[in-house]
Amino acid sequence: MDLVARMWAAPPLLWDGGLGSGLLARGLDLTAGPPEMWLETHPAQVRALHEEFVAAGVDVLQTNTFNLLRLYVGASPLPAAQIGSMAAAAVALAREAAAGAGVRVVASLGPSGQPQPDPARVEAACAELAAALVQAGAEAVHLETAWHPQELTAALRGARAGAAGRPVLASLTLSLGHTGLETPLGIPLASMLRAMDREPPDGVGLNCSQNARRMLPAVERLAQWASGHLPLLAQPQVDPPGLDCKGRTRPEPAEQFVHDLLRLVEAGATAIGGCCGCTAAHLAAVRHALGPRQDPPRG
Repeated sequence: MDLVARMWAAPPLLWDGGLGSGLLARGLDLTAGPPEMWLETHPAQVRALHEEFVAAGVDVLQTNTFNLLRLYVGASPLPAAQIGSMAAAAVALAREAAAGAGVRVVASLGPSGQPQPDPARVEAACAELAAALVQAGAEAVHLETAWHPQELTAALRGARAGAAGRPVLASLTLSLGHTGLETPLGIPLASMLRAMDREPPDGVGLNCSQNARRMLPAVERLAQWASGHLPLLAQPQVDPPGLDCKGRTRPEPAEQFVHDLLRLVEAGATAIGGCCGCTAAHLAAVRHALGPRQDPPRG
């Protein structure tokens, strides 16, 4: 069963937790570089974190590549060869951890970090990155933490061109602001939905910015928009959030996390997981509530 079809099936597909916050707990120093640098300097630590999530019972691992778009098109871009090497290493580490456990590997790409992104540059970069990640063995591409409509449209177009027919998912990051539900840039949810009307993803989601309790209205609104035509992934962070997901969070009791996360399923989420501060312990508790994995082992 392919990823999108499985996201419709019961029980909900369980995605992994916070890679960045997990690596911070293992000693990552963001003043020395982003989490992706550990693909080169501490690969065993990245693989070990993936293995913790697998042991907790997740169905999906995401690659340690959230910042690759920013590193490729930002103010001080890394060389294309280094970016390609990071993409290949990230997929390989996740696949090594997933091997034989029935766990899928999905490539993660976050936003460019530019307040006024160049759509043409984003589209070209996402096409190259998606191609590299899929060629390395990722089953799908997940555009996470989307916050700018023009960038999201360009990223979806580029990722679809590079993903060679593999699913492309898009998750927004939203909180309550002056206009209601809006991105961290103050862009209303309606603008983000119009971007996905122009370039529809294969699945939609919400991640970061909110814990599960506060994410509930956004899940309800996105489920209404998806109207049963797209699977919906919810990946809240633990409560309270760290500043810009860069600080360690105070642990949220696993029982509370499970209770609030399952309410998102009732609201329309067809797949669930965690973001910043979500640990293997949180996910193991979710796995216990959902029951055993349903997929057969994957090589």
